[in-house]
Amino acid sequence: MLVFDLDGVLLDTRSANLAAYQAVGVTPPEDFHQRPWEEWCSPGHHDAKNRVFPQCLDSVKTLPLFEYAWCRGGAMVVSSISNEAFGALEAKFRLWRGLNLVLGLRLHERLALLRQWGSGVYYDDSRQTCDEVAKLGGWQVCHVQSPFSYPPQATDHDSKVRSMIKAFPSP
Repeated sequence: MLVFDLDGVLLDTRSANLAAYQAVGVTPPEDFHQRPWEEWCSPGHHDAKNRVFPQCLDSVKTLPLFEYAWCRGGAMVVSSISNEAFGALEAKFRLWRGLNLVLGLRLHERLALLRQWGSGVYYDDSRQTCDEVAKLGGWQVCHVQSPFSYPPQATDHDSKVRSMIKAFPSP
């Protein structure tokens, strides 16, 4: 079984999320994309961000693992993304055919689901989440460090993408 996180693994949504938060007067912490929004944002501001998010999608890009997950067929996507934010992405990209989605999961819910599924290969950009999944046993964990790093680095983009894709195991 292949299981992927969404943000930072299959889609680069960081800039869009940052723009949406800033549009509603929130300055997220530098590591906002690695932490649950509840740790640093009020529910009211998060709801306002979700209403603005559809207007901020021009910067969203698929990452190399999206194609890998989609071509493998039957891959699972687990994410903490809200239904509202996912709806905006789906309306813009129509990318989700062939992928199985479980949305709105906090870390403890994600771990419970993975425990239930038993084993496979898990891809995530959060070191904390990868460490917790590794403790479950039965899961090969791949910590994804996107070639689209922040801030962008002046490097050979194509070779970084090729080396990143080669590093991912098949089940």
